[in-house]
Amino acid sequence: MDVEDDIRLRANHDYYPDVLISEPFSSKNEGVKEKLKEARDIVNLLELRKSTLYKIVLIIVEKQLSFFVGGELKPLNMAHLAQELSFAESTISRAISNKYIESKQGVFALKSFFTNAVSTKELSSSEIKNFINQQIEYEDKREPLTDDELLERIEKRFNIKMVRRTITKYRKLMNVASSKERKKNL
Repeated sequence: MDVEDDIRLRANHDYYPDVLISEPFSSKNEGVKEKLKEARDIVNLLELRKSTLYKIVLIIVEKQLSFFVGGELKPLNMAHLAQELSFAESTISRAISNKYIESKQGVFALKSFFTNAVSTKELSSSEIKNFINQQIEYEDKREPLTDDELLERIEKRFNIKMVRRTITKYRKLMNVASSKERKKNL
């Protein structure tokens, strides 16, 4: 995917090649006719799958455009996307499973673009996790920030109320050691 003045989406045709059914002869054999019909049905289902994935990626890019131009991910969940496309949430989940998008920022699993909102603001858990990473990256290594101190900074920066255990959960999800462990590793 390229983002400049416009956005260009391209499917990887090596992964989703076009399948064509050719009928080299006209057969009166019912068995052959039935197999050709089954083959056409399979091709139609493959095209539907390709079309569904394209629609999903299009909406993900639209909703997460700020990310592709250097910003943060916005809150987006599969239920919302499923409702917008009139699909079941399980269809979305299966469609994005083991699928990736390549952009100038790198290669990302499609599932990584789904992030929950924090509080009632247009703030995603991804933004908070990035903020935690930034704070830890620039902390005084002799006096690492505790989860309570991180909580204080997050509440001040984003003007939201959270609890310390959420910060601890995010830190653990990101495989970041506690302040005591970070200090010990000096």
